[in-house]
Amino acid sequence: VTVERGAARVQRLDTGGQPLSAWPVPLGRGTLGVSVAVDDSGRVAVADERGGRLWLWSANGEPLLELTGLAHPRAIAFASDGDLVVAESAPARVRRVRPERAVEGARGAEH
Repeated sequence: VTVERGAARVQRLDTGGQPLSAWPVPLGRGTLGVSVAVDDSGRVAVADERGGRLWLWSANGEPLLELTGLAHPRAIAFASDGDLVVAESAPARVRRVRPERAVEGARGAEH
């Protein structure tokens, strides 16, 4: 899986690097980072550090979640239980997000 800021898209690639599927992601402009994580079921999470947003898609690119208002999410990973772990840089903290409890645009999904 790759994320292209210029083309504003996520791509799922085969083992030879050829695109299998792609879908748009509304990334903000700028030079801060974009993080991506993929879990064992193929769900894809993308965090935009400048925009303070995080998206989650199913393995086939169906939107599942968008969180806003994050404080410069610099790194993301899936925990073994399916939760997302988000490292924010301003302030420096780690947040755990339960996708099944989150509502679009919500900040109260962590535990």
